[in-house]
Amino acid sequence: MKSFPRELVRKLMRQRRKNSLELVVGIDQSLTNTACTLFTNGIPTDRAVFHTGCTNTKSYKEKIRRGDTIFGYFTDSHIAQVEYITSQVVDKMAEWNPREICLEGLAFGASGKVERQLAGLYHSIFTSLHRELGYCMFTQLITVTPTQAKKLARDQLPEEERYLSGQWTTQGKPKLNPMKKPDMIKALHATGHGWILDGYTRSSLVASRKMETGLEDLPDSYFIGKFFIDNRKLFIK
Repeated sequence: MKSFPRELVRKLMRQRRKNSLELVVGIDQSLTNTACTLFTNGIPTDRAVFHTGCTNTKSYKEKIRRGDTIFGYFTDSHIAQVEYITSQVVDKMAEWNPREICLEGLAFGASGKVERQLAGLYHSIFTSLHRELGYCMFTQLITVTPTQAKKLARDQLPEEERYLSGQWTTQGKPKLNPMKKPDMIKALHATGHGWILDGYTRSSLVASRKMETGLEDLPDSYFIGKFFIDNRKLFIK
């Protein structure tokens, strides 16, 4: 990953302090599709998705056989994947230069190989934004939990869709909708900002042979950033 000249970093920091616009970015990071949504004064204005993957997977080999368009960077080294995603995020943040950046927090109690890789990616992005672009770890780099983002998304759905039909907790309360990917997409459309998904598709769709995947990742990045914007007092002491 390239290092930014210190004078450029100081310039970016000055611009963040003096900018009258409130720029916030929400990031849903993963080693397959890392999605970013830029908000300007609380309204989404831009988005980006960065892709990585392994070359020894069946899906990748099938894409090559079919002659699909390959988006992103593919390598069997997870360290190289983390490095690539981190560099892409840092470059995009240098371009957008938001005041605050919100990353998805790690799932509580998660364990296993994939979770360790996600933890490595989270810390790589977090520390690189601090080291390379001068973001303050305590006030400008924000962690939003998956539960917080999903709660905000759930509130966008009609009342009857916020719960699982016919399922109850041991306390006799209706079980909450766990907000799987289709629900997150529906919730994003309900906000009136469905344009964020234009040009993106699911990896399993035929259209994804020529169109970038990210349809199922951008809603998470939207609600991660929006939760911070709507609940700023919870994060900024």
